[in-house]
This record gives sequence, C-alpha cells and structure tokens, in this order.
Amino acid sequence: MGEVYILGLGFDFTEFDLWWLVNRKQRENADSGRIIYYGPKNKNNSVVETLREINVEYRNLDFEISRTNTYNDFYHKAILDIKREVEKS
Repeated sequence: MGEVYILGLGFDFTEFDLWWLVNRKQRENADSGRIIYYGPKNKNNSVVETLREINVEYRNLDFEISRTNTYNDFYHKAILDIKREVEKS
C-alpha cells in the first residue's frame, strides 16, 4: 500500500517478479503509494514507455552511464533522491 522504490534492477521484460509487482499494485486500486523506478537514461524506450503507461514513475535523474559516470555514481545519486522522498512523507 505504500511507496515502492526500485533501484539496481533493469526492469527487463524477463524480470517477471517486477512486472507482477506492478500489476498487483494496480489491482489493489489503492489511492496511496507509488512505484518509482530509478534507472539511468535508457536507450530502450519501449521499456520506459511501457512503465509510464502502467503508472510507474521512471526517474533517470538526468544521468547517463559513461566512462566517467558509473553505476555507483548513479546509485549514490538515486539513494539521495529516495532519502529526500522518504523524508517528505
């Protein structure tokens, strides 16, 4: 019923447990709680569009993985964002 933050997973179509979670949360018809997925800028727009259509908030934090910007840097930035979100509620 509460907020769900997803970080460190690719939300690939083969990760059926994540897709189950999203569908289950939608079936609950609860007015509270969101699903927020954190992932760096994604070249696979089909996943991003699918997430938006099923009311999953996608946050890339304007971050793109490169030689100088690593996943560790992204995770650190995302964790700070999650902390801010939790403190707001």
